[in-house]
Amino acid sequence: MVRRQWAWFVTVAIFAVGAAYAMMPTGHWRRGSAIMGLALLVGAVLRGWLGDKAGLLVVRARWLDTAAMLLMGVGIMVLAFWVPAATKVPVP
Repeated sequence: MVRRQWAWFVTVAIFAVGAAYAMMPTGHWRRGSAIMGLALLVGAVLRGWLGDKAGLLVVRARWLDTAAMLLMGVGIMVLAFWVPAATKVPVP
């Protein structure tokens, strides 16, 4: 079963690394969000490339799965880099 689901495992593993990185107390949420967006882009490429052999990445039609993951991945990455970094305001 693991051999048939390798594309899903790769996508989820990258996403989990990004989620863990985003939850670090040092405030690396932006990098973690970018990694999660990258995971969705990798999943979209794998779904488009592998077709029906992509395991659990196959949910609907190939074009719909690929477009949905591309849209979500790009959206997360844009938001990760668009939100300004928190700046400390000096207290008088």
